[in-house]
Amino acid sequence: MRVLNVYEIPINTGTATKPNIVSKTLMTQYEKAMQKVFPVEKINFKRLDWRIMGGNWTGTFPQANNKLNEVMGQIVYAWLLGYALTGEIPFPLPDLIFGYYTQNVGGLGGLSNPTWDGGKGYVAVGYIAVNEELTMAHELTHNLDRDANGAGTWGRHTGPNTAGNCGAQFPDPNWPHFDDDISEVGLDASVWPPVIIPWDYPDYMSYCDSSSSTIADATLQAQYTQWISDYRWEQLFEELEQSPLYPAIATKASAKSARMSDLTNLNNPEEHIPPILQITGWISKDLEGSIDSILQLESPHPSFLIEILAEYPQLESFIGDIVQERSSLPVPFEREATPYELVVIDPAGNEIRSFYFSGKFLNHEDFEEEQTLFFPTYPTS
Repeated sequence: MRVLNVYEIPINTGTATKPNIVSKTLMTQYEKAMQKVFPVEKINFKRLDWRIMGGNWTGTFPQANNKLNEVMGQIVYAWLLGYALTGEIPFPLPDLIFGYYTQNVGGLGGLSNPTWDGGKGYVAVGYIAVNEELTMAHELTHNLDRDANGAGTWGRHTGPNTAGNCGAQFPDPNWPHFDDDISEVGLDASVWPPVIIPWDYPDYMSYCDSSSSTIADATLQAQYTQWISDYRWEQLFEELEQSPLYPAIATKASAKSARMSDLTNLNNPEEHIPPILQITGWISKDLEGSIDSILQLESPHPSFLIEILAEYPQLESFIGDIVQERSSLPVPFEREATPYELVVIDPAGNEIRSFYFSGKFLNHEDFEEEQTLFFPTYPTS
């Protein structure tokens, strides 16, 4: 059984001085519910700080997912940089990212970003949908259905039609039942004594809740909003057991074999290897400063990229993205001016002429001011 790595980000809809984020209690509730229904040995939940979104946030769900994809790209760049420089895995890459909002937006309790709907299949956002404690599991299940042809079936809502799932659009055409019921007796074995879930409970990819069950009593209905069907469990098990989405791949050989079809388009691997640059300079308290040196470090060999792409398809999904954000670097200003050192990846492969630092423009004195290039920055100290 695989171990799943899920990064969680509470999205701050307040201010920097008065953050408004979801409670840790809600996050724990969602984590426990997802662990109950997912057929994996363990889910490693890693909670990140809201500041990783670049500050407070008041956008829509689609905008939040776009931002979360940028965050995923930055995490992938940082991981690749650490691996390239040390030869060691710097930290577990996320298989999925979920952003917690503080309210429902536009009538939605959550929104996924699946490949079968034009997304990348890694991030989702939500608050409290009809799925209640299974809101995160619901949205991330959409993402895990990464059909090779982009069609998507089992990761969609229950079928066979919207009338049978309380109005959930885009039902699964292969759903095996005439309504949204799990149709087999469920069992929550994570508690003692185990809890029996009636067969007429709705699957968690439906919009119906436990009130639709005529068998469950009020106590059970209050504890369990939905449950997982055999069909859903088997599809997830097959996907999670065989898909090389995880840092804990058994062998490199098996990972390479599993992803070989996805690597056939890398005719010239060198083109997919971003230069690694070391930039040093000085910056003052008023954010005036200089770039004193830019050195290009030795890039990894093409075989290195082929190898890690085989094990980590997250890299293949995000390595081509250029994160054109104005990035800031927190510097401890103990003096009027302090040196900085950055080790960065330039995915565009362009000449570095200038960059934005906390919104202030820094120039190298010998560079012509004819273009501006933004790129993500990652401090080494």
